[in-house]
Amino acid sequence: MFLGNIQKIMLSNHLVLAGGGHTHALVLLRWAMNPKIKPMGMITLVNQSSTTIYSGMFPGVIAGKYKTEKIIDVKGRNFKIENFYEGVVRFDFKTLCDQNLGAEDYLEIVKNCSFIVIDQIPQFDNFNSNQQQRLITLLDIIYDNSIPIAVTADQSLDKFTSSKLLEKPFERTISRLYELTSKAINS
Repeated sequence: MFLGNIQKIMLSNHLVLAGGGHTHALVLLRWAMNPKIKPMGMITLVNQSSTTIYSGMFPGVIAGKYKTEKIIDVKGRNFKIENFYEGVVRFDFKTLCDQNLGAEDYLEIVKNCSFIVIDQIPQFDNFNSNQQQRLITLLDIIYDNSIPIAVTADQSLDKFTSSKLLEKPFERTISRLYELTSKAINS
């Protein structure tokens, strides 16, 4: 039915498939395997990128098998995302929170992401409260933009410690981490 509908809506002998997703790949494969059902004329597949991710690639993307760099400009400063692929990014905690980054930086990072992995989130105390505050800011921005995430740490979310000054805001952050990493938001 789907192929017949495409043939009916063709106004000329040029079919344009916009998006380059998994369905388009299957349609092209079907036409290649059975040229008799292929529409007459030229077929063009249009995508904003020269490559595209599909669900079967996700584990490889997370593992860093498929990655590119992306440079983000924040008020004339460059921030390099080293493990980037089609909006899926993987960061080490230190890259995001051990340097002098703030809300504007995090907003620009999140604008370019559809899924974020943050590795090696540490325990917090009074000695690393600046990094903890940056994580709180980052996760507030991720939460406000409904970006799903995955995190790694040496402890489970219910075992995180906090600096004294940030105990209350960090409770909200832990709650948001539970929500952002849940199956409901990630499905």
